[in-house]
Amino acid sequence: MRGFLVLFLVAVFSLCNISCSFSKAHALQPSSYEGFYDKAALAALKDDDDAKVQENIAVLKRRANHLLQTRHYPSVTDKKELIAPGETKHDFITMTPYLWADAQAKSGYVVKDGVDNPLRLNNDIFDHGRLRKMVGSVHTLSMAYAITGDKAYAQKAADYLRVWFINPETKMAPQMKYAQIFVPKNAPVYYSGSSMIAAQPLLQTVHDIYLLKDSGALSPSDQKALQKWFGDFKEWLLKQNPGGIKRLRINNHGTWLQCEIAAFSQFAGDEKQAREALLAVGPSVITPQIQKSGKIPTALIRTKSVAYTEYNLEAFIMLAHMGEKLEVPIWRYRSPDGGNILHAVDFLNKYLQGKEKWPYQNITGKDVHAVMTKQFMPYMALAYKASGKREYLETVQKYLPELSAENYLWTKAILKEK
Repeated sequence: MRGFLVLFLVAVFSLCNISCSFSKAHALQPSSYEGFYDKAALAALKDDDDAKVQENIAVLKRRANHLLQTRHYPSVTDKKELIAPGETKHDFITMTPYLWADAQAKSGYVVKDGVDNPLRLNNDIFDHGRLRKMVGSVHTLSMAYAITGDKAYAQKAADYLRVWFINPETKMAPQMKYAQIFVPKNAPVYYSGSSMIAAQPLLQTVHDIYLLKDSGALSPSDQKALQKWFGDFKEWLLKQNPGGIKRLRINNHGTWLQCEIAAFSQFAGDEKQAREALLAVGPSVITPQIQKSGKIPTALIRTKSVAYTEYNLEAFIMLAHMGEKLEVPIWRYRSPDGGNILHAVDFLNKYLQGKEKWPYQNITGKDVHAVMTKQFMPYMALAYKASGKREYLETVQKYLPELSAENYLWTKAILKEK
């Protein structure tokens, strides 16, 4: 795998002290953390007199109503073939996206950065599609419940959650040791050491569960089972050597891993671990990644440099927003060299506004106008709320009409938060 590591120039950063903080005097006070979303701001959208808001609520409800007809829920046990040594039906398995079989290569594969191997979408073998379906469905239903108050949406979201995380016959084992693997013919199975990145979609699910908390759709035993699942998963993440918290890589994988440790710990009731993960963000993730100029070099060397810049920034902003709620000042952190999350947003924003042409390789197009940019807008709105920078709001308003109903409504709720 040496060629793969050389191609991506991925550095490994050892966390010698996960509990390091911005200030030794910073006190850890108990919190009433209720997730990533502002429930009151979402609920207020129902009575908003903006026609565009009501149009997007109608779209959201149509999607949620369609999901109410669901009879078979996605589960890791739906796969028809087991391909990895020791794999069971309850194990989550995905294929690393950028490896392609090559009989001429000694390893049995070659790397094509940014070019997805379509074999990873084989639902008979891999769980990538099922995870996306579960996460997306729960998100749509949870948002519909939060905005409309219709408990039918919450109950259907709970059905999805019970199948994926709780029911003994269908639940996923709380680990991802078979994520991001590659199985070339006549060669050993390749384990990427990057399995934690496959768990990134589950961050959305955790925050959606917070939206369902007061609906009654999840019983106390359901809530306890979900907390245990994510607590067990968090413990599995912490114990990993390749790709784990003790070998935090200086790229988007490390940033998202830090999000996972913080969010899953908090959800599972381990606030101490969540705080420690947040306190480590500045010295252990911002310092090695973000330059004073705002550039994130490990994103800019990728063939999809725009998407990777935005993807990494989503993780940074999620951490900063969570830190704000838990009184850990990640937004204000500056590295010894002057690196700061808002500097990175500033760097990207001049291109999002069209003031300059993106000068780095970007095989998805010649500019930054792409699907990933639309997905980034709620995070830009969070950066605006944290900084008050009008240029961020201008960018949000520029892209707002193109967002999905879920992201449009989430973004509008952010802008209305008190």
